[in-house]
Amino acid sequence: MESLQVWLMVCRNCTGGAALSYLSTEGNKFNGIIPSNLGQLSGMYRLDLSSNSPEGDITEARFSQLTDLEHLDISYNSFNELNFLLGFEPKLI
Repeated sequence: MESLQVWLMVCRNCTGGAALSYLSTEGNKFNGIIPSNLGQLSGMYRLDLSSNSPEGDITEARFSQLTDLEHLDISYNSFNELNFLLGFEPKLI
């Protein structure tokens, strides 16, 4: 997801990072590993990564700083492992 990583770097520089609250990459066919700087967007409450072509595992480290995350859509992707999602509990309003 190299192009996504570049976009996230630009976004973080423009907004200070935490200001981005919703991101949808649905159907953009991003490929590669989900960038680690995704976790720096601490104000994110909704994230849609569906219908892309990521590689590797989704790890807790990628999402551990997204403490406000209420919705995560990773449908229509092929991941090797999603074990950390077993304990995922979104915040309830």
